[in-house]
Amino acid sequence: MVDMLNKGVTPVVFDKGSVGACGDLSPMSQMALVLLGEGERSSQGRAMSGAEAMKAAGVNADPV
Repeated sequence: MVDMLNKGVTPVVFDKGSVGACGDLSPMSQMALVLLGEGERSSQGRAMSGAEAMKAAGVNADPV
């Protein structure tokens, strides 16, 4: 995750949508999706899939 963020891959994290007891579970899962090559990220108004973003940044998104 540190490598992902240091290389400018910032996941799209919605500020609404979770009504569970744990208020940070939904945003954390959206961050993890990009690590797995799923989800999406946005940069300068341009959205791209997590897999595209990780590949463009040279970050290995393959699950171990």
